[in-house]
Amino acid sequence: MINKIALALDLSTKEEIEILINQLNPQPQIFKIGFQAIYSLGLFECLRLVNNLAPHSDIFLDLKLHDIPNTVSQAVQSLSKVSELYKIKYLTIHALGGSKMLSESSKVSEGKINLIAVTVLTSHSEEDIQHDLGLPLDKLSMKLAENAHQAGIEWLVSSAHECKNLKNKFSDMKIITPGIRPEVNSANNGDQSRVMTPKQALEDGADIMVIGRPIYKSDNPQKVWSQVLENH
Repeated sequence: MINKIALALDLSTKEEIEILINQLNPQPQIFKIGFQAIYSLGLFECLRLVNNLAPHSDIFLDLKLHDIPNTVSQAVQSLSKVSELYKIKYLTIHALGGSKMLSESSKVSEGKINLIAVTVLTSHSEEDIQHDLGLPLDKLSMKLAENAHQAGIEWLVSSAHECKNLKNKFSDMKIITPGIRPEVNSANNGDQSRVMTPKQALEDGADIMVIGRPIYKSDNPQKVWSQVLENH
């Protein structure tokens, strides 16, 4: 179970990150580093910090890259060169960036880093997508996944609610699901619209689940972490 969970370090200070990592036992095997920590501390400071505190854990770098193909592929290439040094195993890019951006990024990653194509963010509801784009959410998610698959990308980020259908269509792709909550109710969903429990997500085919706020915002992170590991 523990190798199927990425702990999101959406924190702003070195002290917060140190306290959280040091108090969790067993230590998470994957740590997700995103904008909040990176913009507060700097990318390589974050990487070094987590590497020092959790030398046996992998890094999931959640940059959600989305730009012209050359810009994104150059960024992917640069990060791939240091991926082994900093234990960067996963890197997100937006599937909305288009087929050319996806395929060029896949080529330059050279198998050194797992590129993960983000489909539809878990903060978006069906109503949001219909209102903004005039498309059914499931069809948009499926089309973005298809583009990533054709570009040679083997990993997706999607809501656990789309996981089963995506797995049925693309059985060779692996799926990372954010929006994971130990208990699903409107009081603890925050800004997430499409959430699911770890047990449900695993049953629907999730390969890795991202969980953060329910743990690091808890009065007792260790207790919640233990519950997540036990109740799957």
